[in-house]
Amino acid sequence: MFFLGFPFKAWGDVGSFLAGLPLLFAKKGTLSSISIGTPQALHIDAINNQGFSGGPLFFYPHTNPNELRIAGVVSKFRIEYETVLDEDGMPTKMSVP
Repeated sequence: MFFLGFPFKAWGDVGSFLAGLPLLFAKKGTLSSISIGTPQALHIDAINNQGFSGGPLFFYPHTNPNELRIAGVVSKFRIEYETVLDEDGMPTKMSVP
């Protein structure tokens, strides 16, 4: 699975190649699970940053690798907190997103 967006409001500049439009960032991930209830959801294992929400989620089917298919729209990212380690590598009571 692949998705496109502007992480942290960043973009690429390719001059006139895209008629002056900004170049999106592309990321990839693995389809980990699906939910066919309400709402329907695809769970993609990937590193997503702010700025990809609203971007397309797409793939190339193995039966026709030249055909691009849209699977959905990126809707959110989840912040995970990590424990801050001290100079000896021991966990502290602090955490960072």
